[in-house]
Amino acid sequence: MKKILAPFLFALLLNTTLQAQISFRLSTGFSPAQNPSNADLFLNKNSLVDQFYFNMNSIRPQYYVGAGLQIDFPKSDFFTETKLIYTRRICEYACLFTVAAPYHTDPYMVMMEKASLLNLPVNMGVHLGKVSISCGLSGSVKISANSELSHMEGYHDSNSFIRMGWQSSARLSMDKLVIGLEYQSHLKRIGEGSTLHDQSLALRNV
Repeated sequence: MKKILAPFLFALLLNTTLQAQISFRLSTGFSPAQNPSNADLFLNKNSLVDQFYFNMNSIRPQYYVGAGLQIDFPKSDFFTETKLIYTRRICEYACLFTVAAPYHTDPYMVMMEKASLLNLPVNMGVHLGKVSISCGLSGSVKISANSELSHMEGYHDSNSFIRMGWQSSARLSMDKLVIGLEYQSHLKRIGEGSTLHDQSLALRNV
């Protein structure tokens, strides 16, 4: 399994019981900025003036809002839950050219990638008193995107609009209010599925 990122999501949830064993939840959360530690890629090796090092600088802070259902199993501490969560992700990539050229006099370039996402996790969990622990699979649907990487000649993105991953969480219940932490990860590396002149842009953790 290949890890792409692991934001910690501080979730604030409001419970409303619809009927016995079923709860409706509104949620909001925040993920701080991330600076992934990845090895640089050396691209365009066959063109002296177009050679450059490529990497991701950062993922900017993200805010989340969503709603979901939790179903508690009768006469048991176990439960299942699903949510629909919206977020907007902004990634910053860096290109450092080895040689200055007329069309890139500044050897250092920054490119932005913006995407609006809908996350749909499906989890199983257990209540341990006021603490709940859960984990499960998550799908992330890209509903809109704008990437400056697409301006580079020879760039191609073969990723589908759905990305799979997993998540786990720990939460503390305080009557109608729930506060918790979530750990999220994708099954693909950063840049996997994107190429420049047929060279993969997948970044590896270091």
